[in-house]
Amino acid sequence: MTTRCLRVTLLFARIFPILLSLIATNVEASPSPSFQVFRIVPDTKEQLEVLKDLVDNADVYDLDFWKSPTKTGVSTDVMIPSTTLKNITDLLSSSNISYVVSVPDVVRLMKEYETPKDSGISDLLRSFYRRFKDDGVATNKATYNFDDYGSYSDMVNWMTKIQEYYPSFTKVIQIGTTHEGRSIVGIKIGNHISNQNKRVVWIDGGIHAREWASIHTALYFINELVGKYGSDPDITHYVNSLNFYIIPCVNPDGYVYSFAAKDNPRQRLWRKNRSKPVCPSSLSAGQNPAEKCCQGVDLNRNFGFHWAEPGSNSNPCSLIYQGHSAFSEPETRAVRDMLLSPELYGKVDAFITMHTYSQLWIYPWGHHENSYPADIVDLKTVAENAVRALESTYGTKYKSGTGADILSFCVILCCSCLESSLSSQSGPILRRIRAAGANAEAPQMKAEFNFRDYATYAQMKHWMKNIEFYYPNFTKNFQIGTTSEGQAIHGIKIGTPTKAQKKRAIWIDGGIHAREWAAINTALYFINELVAKYGVNDEITYYVDTLDFYIVPCLNPDGYEYAHTRTADPLSFRRMWRKNRSKENCIDIENGGKSCCKGVDLNRNFDIHWGLETRDPTTSGNTTSIDPCSDIYQGPRAFSEPETRALRDILLSPELKGRTDAYITLHTFGQIWMYPFGHQKGVYPDDKNDLESVGRAAVAALAKAFGTKYRLGNSADLLYPAPGSSVDWAKGVAGIKYAYLIELRPPPIRLTGFILQKAQLIPCAIETWEGVKVVVDAILKLHNLQRKTTTLVDASKPNGNKTNAITPLATTSARHMTKN
Repeated sequence: MTTRCLRVTLLFARIFPILLSLIATNVEASPSPSFQVFRIVPDTKEQLEVLKDLVDNADVYDLDFWKSPTKTGVSTDVMIPSTTLKNITDLLSSSNISYVVSVPDVVRLMKEYETPKDSGISDLLRSFYRRFKDDGVATNKATYNFDDYGSYSDMVNWMTKIQEYYPSFTKVIQIGTTHEGRSIVGIKIGNHISNQNKRVVWIDGGIHAREWASIHTALYFINELVGKYGSDPDITHYVNSLNFYIIPCVNPDGYVYSFAAKDNPRQRLWRKNRSKPVCPSSLSAGQNPAEKCCQGVDLNRNFGFHWAEPGSNSNPCSLIYQGHSAFSEPETRAVRDMLLSPELYGKVDAFITMHTYSQLWIYPWGHHENSYPADIVDLKTVAENAVRALESTYGTKYKSGTGADILSFCVILCCSCLESSLSSQSGPILRRIRAAGANAEAPQMKAEFNFRDYATYAQMKHWMKNIEFYYPNFTKNFQIGTTSEGQAIHGIKIGTPTKAQKKRAIWIDGGIHAREWAAINTALYFINELVAKYGVNDEITYYVDTLDFYIVPCLNPDGYEYAHTRTADPLSFRRMWRKNRSKENCIDIENGGKSCCKGVDLNRNFDIHWGLETRDPTTSGNTTSIDPCSDIYQGPRAFSEPETRALRDILLSPELKGRTDAYITLHTFGQIWMYPFGHQKGVYPDDKNDLESVGRAAVAALAKAFGTKYRLGNSADLLYPAPGSSVDWAKGVAGIKYAYLIELRPPPIRLTGFILQKAQLIPCAIETWEGVKVVVDAILKLHNLQRKTTTLVDASKPNGNKTNAITPLATTSARHMTKN
C-alpha cells in the first residue's frame, strides 16, 4: 500500500465514526442553530489533508469555508453551525490541529456590523457623522447613501438617475438576464457617450453574493467618476480619454437573496447564483432527492478557462460548484458575450473584478502555481504600484501575486478567463494594462465548442452547422462523400464571399487514422481561429478575404466513432483502431485457411506507388500490407475506399483543381513536419528546396510558441517508406505546390503518444497554427498577394513560454509504432 493510500485510509478511519455521530446529531438538529467561525492553521501535510477532506465534505458537515486550506502554515477560516460543532472539534482534536474561535457568534457580528449605528440621532449629527466617515466622497445630483449597503433596486435606480442628470457622458447598460429574470445592469461612463472608438476599462463586483463590500466599492467608483467629472483634472481626463464599463453586481439574484437575510447566516453568506436545484450524482438508492439536491453555481468557477480543474467541485451542494458545463449560467455568459461583443472586443485594456476578503491584489493565472502570462512583468509592476498607492491612503497593507501563488488554485476565475485582467478589493486607481500574449485558450465566438476535450463526430458536425448559421457571409458547410457505413464526411469552407471560386485555396484535413484524435481537435481549432478572429485580427481577416480555406476535420468518421466508444482500457484494441470500418476483406493463407478482417488503412490506399512493397529499415517489417488484418492494409486496390475516393474527387473537382496551393494533413504523433515523397528514400519533388524552405520556417515559427521542437524531412528519410499516402498523391497527382504531413505532439519517446493529454490539446493546436500560417504567407507571396500593412495586434498570439510541458508517461521507445 502506498503512503498516500495509507494516509487516506487512516484519515477515513478517523472521520468515519464522526460522520456516524454527525448523522445521529442531525436527526435531532435544532432548526435555528448558532454559528461560529474557526481560524485553523495546519502545521503538517497530514493536517492539511484532513482540512481538504472537510472541504470536499463541507455539505455533509454543513460547513462554509470562508478561506479554503491551501498550504501548511497558512490559516483557513470556516463557519461551523452548532449542530456539528462538537463533531468538528472532536475531529480537529483527534488530528492534533489547533484552532482559535475568531467569531464566537456570526449572527451577533452581522447585527453589529451591518446595522446602521446612527439610528435615532439628529439629521445634523447624521450628516456630520457620514461626512466624517465618507470624507472625500464626491457628490453629484443623483445622491446615494454610501454609509450603508443598498438593495439591488436602489443601485439600479441610482444609475438610472445618473443617466438622467448626465446623459452626455453616462449611459445605463444591460448585459443580460439572470436565472430569476433580473436584468444585470451596469453603467458606461465616457465623454462623449456615443464614442465607441476609445480604449475601455471594465470593472465589476458582486459575482459572489455575500461579498457586499465589492458591490459597494464598484458603486463608489461610479460616483467618483461622475461626481468629479469637470472639477478634478485627473478624473476629467480619464472620462474624456477612456470608456468605463462598470457592473456593480454581476450576481443580482444571489445578492437579493443574501440581502434579504435577517439573522440567518446561511442566507446572508450565500455565495452562488440562484440557478435551479441540481441533484448530485452520488444520490444513493432510496434517498430522498429533496435532502441532497442543491441550488446555485459558483459563477467564479464557471468561466470557460481551465473549467472543472482542481479548485472547483462537481457537487451541486458545494460552495464552489462549477456548474454542469463552462458558461452554463446566464450571468457568466452575459459577461463573456459583452466582452466579446463588437462594442468591446479588442478595446478592453483592463479587467478589474472585486471580491472580499483578505486584502489581496491578484493577477493571472490562477489555475496553477508558477503559471504566468507572457506579460507578467507588466502585470506585476502595475499591481505593485497600485498596492503602494492604496497603502498611502490609510496605511492598509495589501499583498499582490497570482491567486494560485498567494491564495490557492483559483480555477475558472473571471480574472483568468480574459487576456488582460486584474482582481482587486478596492482603490480608485486607473490601470491601463497591455493584453496578455501567451494565452492557452481558443478565441471565442458565438458558436461554442470545448477544445479541452475530444468531441464526438456528431458534436463536430453540429458545431460547424452552428458556425454557418452565425457567420453565413464567409462560412459554408460541405460534404465530400459518404463513408463505408453511410456517414457523411463533413467539412467547412471559410472565405469571403462564400460563393467565390476564383481565389487560391488551402486544404486541411485530419483524422484519416481513427486513433489520432489530437489531429482532429487541431483541425477544429484552425476553423475556430479563422472564424472567431475574422473582422477582429488584421492578419486573419486578410487570409479569409484573400484565400479560401477548405477544412475537413475528420476524414474517417466511421473509424473515429468506433475508436471513440468508451472502453475501460485507454490502450485497448478499440481505442487504438487505425483504419476505416469497411466490410471484411479476406486473403488465402497457408493450410487452406483465410484471414478476414474489417477496415483499410486509408493512408495506404491512394493511387501513387500503391502496392509498392516497402520495409521499415529499423524493424525489417513491411510498411504496407496485403493482409486485411494488418493495421497498414492497403486495400484490395487503389481508391477502393469511399473515403479516399471522396478526397480525390473534391481535390480534382472543377471547384478546386488548379487553384489549390496547399494540402496539409494532420496526424499524430512524433513532432515531425514532412513533405513528399514518402514511398522511397532519397526521392523528392522537383521543388524540394521550396518545400524545405517553407517547412523550415514553419517549424521555427511553431517552436516560438511554446518551445516545441519539430524535425523536418520526408517519412522515407526520417521514419520509413509509406507508399499510397494522401500527401504524396496530393503532390504527385493533384499537383498541389505545398503538400505537408504534420505529425503533432507528443515527441516519439511517448509509448501512449496517440493519447495526447487533454491539457495539451489547445497548446498543440496553437503552435501548429503558427506553423501553418507560414505556409499561408508563402502562398500569398507566391501570387503577389501579400498584405501591405498591419494595424491590429493579435493579443492571443502565443509567445514567451519556453517549455513544452510534456511529462513522458514511459521512456520506452515508440518509434516503431506506425504513425503516418
